[in-house]
Amino acid sequence: MSARKGKSHGFTLIELLVVIAIISILAAILFPVFARAREMARKSTCTSNLRQLGTAVQLYVQDYDGQYFQHWYLSPTYWFGRVDQSTTSWQVFKSEGLLQPYLKNHDVQRCPSFSGLTDYNGATAGYGYNVNYLTSGFGQSGVSEALIARPSSCVVFADAANYDTRLGNIKETTSIWPPSSTMPFRYAVVHFRHNGGSNVLYADGHVKSAQPTRSIDPYARFDLHHLGANDDEHFSGR
Repeated sequence: MSARKGKSHGFTLIELLVVIAIISILAAILFPVFARAREMARKSTCTSNLRQLGTAVQLYVQDYDGQYFQHWYLSPTYWFGRVDQSTTSWQVFKSEGLLQPYLKNHDVQRCPSFSGLTDYNGATAGYGYNVNYLTSGFGQSGVSEALIARPSSCVVFADAANYDTRLGNIKETTSIWPPSSTMPFRYAVVHFRHNGGSNVLYADGHVKSAQPTRSIDPYARFDLHHLGANDDEHFSGR
């Protein structure tokens, strides 16, 4: 009798199934929480990157008599580096970018949450410059800051992405502009990749998270959300 009482019993099949079910439920609850927490950390890094870019932009504008920089200069040289297009892989000289004299490192040119394809060997990824209002055209000179009546409402950089219809994937773009009713909507506006929000740098140097107000199918989940009801005014700050 004493030997029978001291004998241990294992779990029954029902008990094992209950334990597995409980673990599965807890995992389903906690995994999204952990994913959001990781994304919040990446969003914080992205915000810091844009603040540093904002400081660099303001220093550039001060040094160039109140003029913003063009989207690309000779060679061409972009804000993130000079691109040698004579090679197949497009060699990038990051130390020669238009903003590099004002930046401490190159890592601030990359959003940690951007996971699409890159065009410039990883020199930049995920940030788009407001070409439509801060320059007079692609490759043309930047506009004067005197034209911006409301700097706190004028976008300078924002999380951006393009959608490649051939590859069926998102890819980087280095420019942004308001949506247009006359375009086929295959081009980037702003990419809301931080838990449904997008980090935006404004002309006065502040950075905030913007939420989409509407979207246009069929590729809205990638890059075709809008910043506000009056996108044209929102981008120009005029």
